[in-house]
Amino acid sequence: MAGPALNCIASGVVSRMQAEAPDAALAWQPYSKETMDQIIKGEVDIAFGNANFPLPEGLKAKVLKPMKRYVLARRGHPATNDWSLDSWMRWPHAVVRIPAAIHGTVEEHLAHLGLKRRIGFHAANWSGIASALNDTNMLGNFVALVLLEGRAGDDLQVLEPPEPMPDLVFRVIWNAELDADPALVWMRGIVLTTFEDLVDEAQKLVSNRDIVVPRTFG
Repeated sequence: MAGPALNCIASGVVSRMQAEAPDAALAWQPYSKETMDQIIKGEVDIAFGNANFPLPEGLKAKVLKPMKRYVLARRGHPATNDWSLDSWMRWPHAVVRIPAAIHGTVEEHLAHLGLKRRIGFHAANWSGIASALNDTNMLGNFVALVLLEGRAGDDLQVLEPPEPMPDLVFRVIWNAELDADPALVWMRGIVLTTFEDLVDEAQKLVSNRDIVVPRTFG
């Protein structure tokens, strides 16, 4: 199985699998440019990744519910004292590079708005992002799932983006020829249920926090 390596999703899937089928084993690997070919060749059963690029022929996918992007920062970050478009662009950003992600990205959206940000950290995956934000003055434009990263996620401040950002949309991908395979149907169900439950949990965390809104003019 391939995916964007959000620890909460991986651990949730493993937990459900062990509860339902203790003898089952799962190999989870990072999403890469080769993942789609690996699914077609039968080397990977199922992938969990961004839905912002065309799906190759021979694959099927279920697009999941869009998730809102927020700006996340450590509590007490100087930007929260005067939160605005200027301060959003003034501080360095932490980013996660997703292979093959071209459209619907934050980078593409900011370029369309004529905005240029400074990247302070390029992460290969989502793991450790909350800790990186807590330990620095970097900002992160991420979905609420990052808040589930243990104590590091608990400490993050949530800010409303000064400019609306595109939603992040994930999808579950599999080989079309194996669409009705009982084992894959079972695994897809576990992945989908785990994801939906975690999204609900993350959104509750957002709802219980004071969100910093941008300063307005005029």
